[in-house]
Amino acid sequence: MTRLPLVISILLICLSPACAQPVPLQKKIFLTVDGKYDTPDELVGHSLTDALEDITGQRVFSRMSSDPAHVPVVNGDRADDKFKFYQLLLVSSENAAKLDFIPVAPWIQVPLVMMATPGLHARTLVDFIAYVKTNPDALSYAHLGAGTISQMAAEDFKRTTGLKIKPVQLDSKDEAVQALILGKVQLMLAPILWSIEVAESGRVRVYATTGRERSTLLPDIPLMSDAIPGYSYAPWFGVGAMPGPTQQDIALLRSAIEAASQSPKNDQTFRSQGYERLSMGPDEFAALIDKTRKDAVSAATAAEQASPVMPEKMVASFGVCGLPPPAGNEQFVIVNSSTDGMKSPIALSTIDRSTEVRRITIEDGATPIYLMLMTASPIIYVFDGAVGRLSHVTAVQSSFGARDPEVMAGIVGIPKGKISFGRESGCFGSAYVWGANWGSETRKTPGYVWIDGANNFRTSVPSGKQEAQPRRTPPSQTQSSDEQRIRDLKIEDVIAQVPVIPYGVLQGPAGIRQLEQQGYIIKTGRSDEYKIVREFPRYPLGLAGGNSVQFILGTGLKEPAGDLGHSCIRSEATGLPLHPSPVCTP
Repeated sequence: MTRLPLVISILLICLSPACAQPVPLQKKIFLTVDGKYDTPDELVGHSLTDALEDITGQRVFSRMSSDPAHVPVVNGDRADDKFKFYQLLLVSSENAAKLDFIPVAPWIQVPLVMMATPGLHARTLVDFIAYVKTNPDALSYAHLGAGTISQMAAEDFKRTTGLKIKPVQLDSKDEAVQALILGKVQLMLAPILWSIEVAESGRVRVYATTGRERSTLLPDIPLMSDAIPGYSYAPWFGVGAMPGPTQQDIALLRSAIEAASQSPKNDQTFRSQGYERLSMGPDEFAALIDKTRKDAVSAATAAEQASPVMPEKMVASFGVCGLPPPAGNEQFVIVNSSTDGMKSPIALSTIDRSTEVRRITIEDGATPIYLMLMTASPIIYVFDGAVGRLSHVTAVQSSFGARDPEVMAGIVGIPKGKISFGRESGCFGSAYVWGANWGSETRKTPGYVWIDGANNFRTSVPSGKQEAQPRRTPPSQTQSSDEQRIRDLKIEDVIAQVPVIPYGVLQGPAGIRQLEQQGYIIKTGRSDEYKIVREFPRYPLGLAGGNSVQFILGTGLKEPAGDLGHSCIRSEATGLPLHPSPVCTP
């Protein structure tokens, strides 16, 4: 079947032995396959839709839940119309705990393969169990997150055997397999179909498969029940319905799905993909769902209690940057910052470039915090709150700030002995390396918390709560209290790797107010127009966009140095612009 959008829209006919005559359903079917394209969920979804097409003779439409904008239209009807379509879901061990649905019918089981790092002396599963019993918490297993197949299967194995094995979360299947091969973790359970290449490669030790029968894909590998009598574990897939259909509708849907499952042609599909047919009655299926949901709660609890493990690449980055790594009892938090904050009265390195200010509020708590500030432009960080929680503060220049040979960051409110700066620009990677996506979000990952503080004035740590920057005050109005506090920053309070120097003339609207208060410029009566009546050394930085103004240079005065931005200056004597400018008004 060619890949079609998320929904399955089909007219099913009951073909089970219980039906004397084919009985058409009263509505079409709309099936949501929970997941993304090119994933195991899509493969299982295809096994279901292909079988239903063969049984019913009807075309079956499908779409993944990751593509919600696409809603098929069948004979003029939208597939998400619950009055004309049965709203069905492909449910599984992974999503049963987070979805609300009515059980319809089971579909398949997906047995797993248990693999170990090749360096272990335990050559069989029996040897492995014996070793772990005498060495509790000495080994670890790889998984892809709380509630995933890899984690729930490992926790079920631990509960059954009473073994103590530490969980280590990794970001992808490839990273988990690599960690297993290198011995950074010692155990991993994964679906056979998606692990067969590495299982047969000789790069890992294969202990067992978890199904009820030997796998058609790995027929020479023993069953887990050979070492643990009666034990099997196989993640399952089935079909659920959104609220709405009657019990009669559910019964007809169940009959059609069961008929598709028993199709002789489907036997070959299941064998080729390593699936096992899952046959059980309605009560058994409901009980399986209930057990899965309870197991998911246990697995989530185990994940919360597990000690965080920092990604290997991140650990290496500390050495590259010449920074001390976090201690085991510290919470590691990264705050990424970019431009568009409050303008600073103090410059880092040069007054020809804008330096901005970010406020970092440390929230109350008992756990020590190791904080990393990642910046791509000159920023002074002003700390307040429970700063005693901070065990160490490091500042690094992301790769977006690679033009700067040193870290363009200043820190206020933290003792100098707790501060370190990265060795070179980009040494710790960039926001794209460690962040999930751009946008003001917090990503809690085993080993660290990522906070994207871009375009926000204040960031609370470790929660990641953001406060937008205060509204910029126009030059003609009194400055805000936040602006006043920032203007009062003192050079001697700033700890930095680069020279800290005063701007002299403040940046943006604050600079215009400063020049006016000190008698260098006066308003002419026109909106945002000022006459220069005394010479001053340079224009305020940042006179662009909504901060741009019009200057008139008094007769006999020298023009200030610096960048005019989007502003304009005209001669009092001639009325003409001193520089070609499309923004100068007559």
